[in-house]
Amino acid sequence: MPAAAARLLVQALSGPSSSSSSSLTPLITELWQKLRLSNLAYESERSEYETRVPLPEQTTAQVESNDEFTRVYTPTSSFRSSVSNRLQSNESAGEDAAQLHLQETTHGEIPFDSMRSIFSDLKFFGHPTSKLPRGHFVDLGSGVGRPVIAASLLEKENFSKCIGVELLADLHGEATAASQLLVVAEDDRVSFINGGIMEKHNVRVWASTDTSVLLIHGHCFGDDLISNISQEISSLAPGSFVVSTSSPLRSPSLQLLGVRYIETSWGPCSLHYQQRINSTLNQLSDDNTSDQRLVRESGVFEGVVNLLGGGGEQKREELEVAAALMVAFASASEESARRMNDLGASGRLLEVLMMDGVSVRQKAASLAALSALAGTNAIAVEIGERLEELVNSLSVVEQNLVGATVNLISVIYMSNQAKFKSKIRLESIENLEGQGYDVAEELLVYLREEDHD
Repeated sequence: MPAAAARLLVQALSGPSSSSSSSLTPLITELWQKLRLSNLAYESERSEYETRVPLPEQTTAQVESNDEFTRVYTPTSSFRSSVSNRLQSNESAGEDAAQLHLQETTHGEIPFDSMRSIFSDLKFFGHPTSKLPRGHFVDLGSGVGRPVIAASLLEKENFSKCIGVELLADLHGEATAASQLLVVAEDDRVSFINGGIMEKHNVRVWASTDTSVLLIHGHCFGDDLISNISQEISSLAPGSFVVSTSSPLRSPSLQLLGVRYIETSWGPCSLHYQQRINSTLNQLSDDNTSDQRLVRESGVFEGVVNLLGGGGEQKREELEVAAALMVAFASASEESARRMNDLGASGRLLEVLMMDGVSVRQKAASLAALSALAGTNAIAVEIGERLEELVNSLSVVEQNLVGATVNLISVIYMSNQAKFKSKIRLESIENLEGQGYDVAEELLVYLREEDHD
């Protein structure tokens, strides 16, 4: 999905009509959901990962935090604890359930320096404030608690609570013991929960507006568990971050910001950074460009063109949003432009331009969309069938739309000079000479050369 299209769409969601009873809101919301889901489908298949900016040297406070972390986490038996717990709790399970349990309780750790990288990435995505949203840090599948303890030490000002949820009792016990070794009494800020992630009372803890960063240490989580977690994400506060190992969550409530590698106890691992959104979109996302096939099949283009209305029934807000999205999509690819034009976009936009009683804003939006569509040569030729009407409109069009109208005329003319030369009256363009319209001056050069020839 073109980043510009996404941004325009969320601007529409956060505009005046979003708080009114306008019929625009459900239409825009539906488009938004389709765009996000199609983008997520593309992003989850990406094979190239972005690289992060190298971490700066540790500050004095970070060095002290690292020393404290190292003191708390002397070598432990966490691996043996994990294996022991998994085998014991597996004895009474069926074969399939046992296999899934062994997979989902596989133990691995994210070291201190990798946690520092995670917070550095999150602060980048939090630009321009370069700060994390304040609230709770929660780690799902927290093991012996290393990410939770690291968060409590590195981000004392941002996290009022640091919480870990772990199914295996022995690992939970080690995490609790580690927190009690901290120099500063952390009882009110650091806590660990022994239980399943989807147990109701635990869901209420992490799927909360208090959670500002949710770490899903789910390298080996099964599809059902990931799906269940994804369904609860809408409960997070807008602007909160979700960081997951190996794959992103699939939820229309999340924007995928980027993918980074970190070092873990099991080797290099991809981290997916996502952000809970509402009426704003994070413009620092690495890549919002979706596969056009996915967008086409989702019905997004039909929805955009339908916003234009028809037969003089255009509503101002819907037309302006549709036109803006057309500019974004048409600028992204010829395939998008062709698809929207095949659905009748240029014809409807031309109707708006030629109608009486249409506002300047509507005409300006229509001109912008038509010019973007006309960037595809075949569409410019099609629009050119009404070129004479466009040229004649120069004598009556509002002054602040003259430049945009001449620009559209020029684009059409350049798409097939031989065909459209006879449809442009030279005097119509000459009337604009010396009035500051650069595009008119350039068009006159071509027209006069043709006359000379």
